[in-house]
Amino acid sequence: MTSLPITPQETTSRACRQCGNVLSLVARKDAEYCSNACRARGGRARRRQQQIDERSATSRQCPACLRDITGQGQSRSDLVYCSAACRTRAWRTRTTGSARHKPRLRGLPIRPRPIPNETLTSYIQRLAKANHFSPRFLLSQLRGTPLPGGTTVSIVLLAAAVDMSEHALRRALPEFRRSSGDVVLGKHGKAVGFHLETIRPACRHCAAARDVFEPVDCWMAPQHNVCLTHQLWIGPNTTNPADQLDVSQFPEIGRAQRRQLKLGRYPMNVNAYHEAREICRRWAASNIFTHLRDQRLEALTPNGEPSPSAGQAAAYPELIAMNGLLANPIWRALAANGDPASLQRLYHEVGLRIGQTYKPLTAWDPLLRWALEQQPLTRHASEQQYEAR
Repeated sequence: MTSLPITPQETTSRACRQCGNVLSLVARKDAEYCSNACRARGGRARRRQQQIDERSATSRQCPACLRDITGQGQSRSDLVYCSAACRTRAWRTRTTGSARHKPRLRGLPIRPRPIPNETLTSYIQRLAKANHFSPRFLLSQLRGTPLPGGTTVSIVLLAAAVDMSEHALRRALPEFRRSSGDVVLGKHGKAVGFHLETIRPACRHCAAARDVFEPVDCWMAPQHNVCLTHQLWIGPNTTNPADQLDVSQFPEIGRAQRRQLKLGRYPMNVNAYHEAREICRRWAASNIFTHLRDQRLEALTPNGEPSPSAGQAAAYPELIAMNGLLANPIWRALAANGDPASLQRLYHEVGLRIGQTYKPLTAWDPLLRWALEQQPLTRHASEQQYEAR
């Protein structure tokens, strides 16, 4: 049986829609593609053309120059800018905040890490000195939108300059934290200070462990007076690292620091601390009940006149001991009771805490005045009660 020859008209009607090859004679009558690959390629072409037609139907403008790019959608369906120049101009606007050409601040060659709770001013000065810049020039490059606390340094630009994440900078620099930043960090197990009120030099040994051998100012809580890691006094009157005295020879100073950190958890401790500090200050001014303090002060300053920081460190154990006593509601109740037996118990406890026998020497003894203030008595009655004893 002879087969009939295929006419050119039949060959054209049986060509693949995608590649144009002749379809097989055994293909279905409604077949349009010669293979599955051509069928998939043709489906993608139809969907792309449909997207182009939809974009061409709506009016579009270039975000950079505001030119009409409705007719330019035939080349690609995701066209946003009319040219590469407009695309570059938009990128500069996003990165620098200005449409003018301004080189973006790249990572600095030398990138010292901030010390925990370091002040922003101290860190900018260290960063500028390490890279041989002036602090004013570096601030001009890092300037951004002012924050609620008055900080004008952009955390985005600073993070790019030192190759750190914004979260890490907020953990280290308190000026970048928001109102609830400390609370959020505390919930995640980060030890942060909730009342950072004082600026003091950081522990010089802690700074040296991070290869920092220059003064570093840090935000510190009032109850942080001793570096427990290196046993250095970093409390009041330490204006430079040279004032940080080594107190490792007096273990009671380190114990007093741990005791104060525990007492700081209670709200009643705030008033008790100020009362205890005033009592110890008056005792020191009158040179009474300072036997242990004088011994420590002599050991801390063997040569020369005692410095103010040495005086603060020498009196610190007795201050915290009195702070714990005045914050205890039991001893406050005994002082408010007013009977001689209760006061004698109070005086005996004070003697144990200051390391020597305590007995009021005058009617104006600061601890006696504090005990009488707890009692609902007049001044005349208080003096009579003292004279009766």
